[in-house]
Amino acid sequence: MIPSKMRPLFANLLILRDAPETEVNGVLMPDTVTDKPSTGKVVAAGRLVQEVRVGDRVTLSQYLGTEFTEEGLTYLLAKESDVLIVHDPVEVCTTT
Repeated sequence: MIPSKMRPLFANLLILRDAPETEVNGVLMPDTVTDKPSTGKVVAAGRLVQEVRVGDRVTLSQYLGTEFTEEGLTYLLAKESDVLIVHDPVEVCTTT
């Protein structure tokens, strides 16, 4: 899932951006109307990254970072400090 031969340097993250919502209440929305998602999955991290790990789902400031497309997928190269939230996996509580 990581673009071939790419690795972020220093405290940078390579994030696979979530696909934008293209449908609202059953109506197909054009790209010019929909907001870019500010969430994604970290697929690579530079060696100076401290708080975020590969595989974490994160929320970023919406207009920060450098966006690019590789093999049809949209990636974002962002600084660790651009991450606002790291989403912890939801634990399922089972009671017997």
